[in-house]
Amino acid sequence: MRKHQTEECEEIDVECDFKSIGCNYTKVSKRKELRKHYKDASRFHIQLLLRLISILQGEMQSLAPKFENFATKQLVLDEVNGIKDAISAEIKTMESKFSAMMATVNSLIRRLENVDLNGASSSNGSGSNAEIRRVEVRMGKEIEKLQAKNNRLETQLRETMEAIERYQNKMEQIDQSVAVITARFADLEPREPSQTKVNYNGVLLWKIRRLPKEATRCY
Repeated sequence: MRKHQTEECEEIDVECDFKSIGCNYTKVSKRKELRKHYKDASRFHIQLLLRLISILQGEMQSLAPKFENFATKQLVLDEVNGIKDAISAEIKTMESKFSAMMATVNSLIRRLENVDLNGASSSNGSGSNAEIRRVEVRMGKEIEKLQAKNNRLETQLRETMEAIERYQNKMEQIDQSVAVITARFADLEPREPSQTKVNYNGVLLWKIRRLPKEATRCY
């Protein structure tokens, strides 16, 4: 029944399948009436299809550069994620070294405080005090280097994360564009009008066993 209503019934009200791409035949007609429109406007319908195909071709060409690396999207994401993980691991290593150096510096500071409290005034004590201060200065410089490197790594990690987000957004835009274009191509498949069934009740020639005799009777 559904097939009869959607494809076969001649009295169902229907619209031109090419209306969505520019056909100006907007009247809702019976299927048997619309068939005449299909016949009369066939050339115009072809022109509409060619124009739409040309437009879609232009859109696809504009999207072509974006599709060059589309097949390797997951590979790119995996590589970027690998870089991000490597940076994160290095930041953790730097933080560990920084903590170790801070512990050493604190130990040196406590030793200096003990030396000052004991009032060490001997040459050996002065030498030890100076050595400790030199170590403290050297450790301070190392800490500054580690802090600078840590800041650079954090900046690099942030930029990498932003690049990943931009890339993913771009891929989503491309996916949406592909979906729209695919849907538009699907709309280009007009439903074929049902062919009129012709019933012939006469005698077919190939069924006449005695063709000469039957032909004689016709005169």
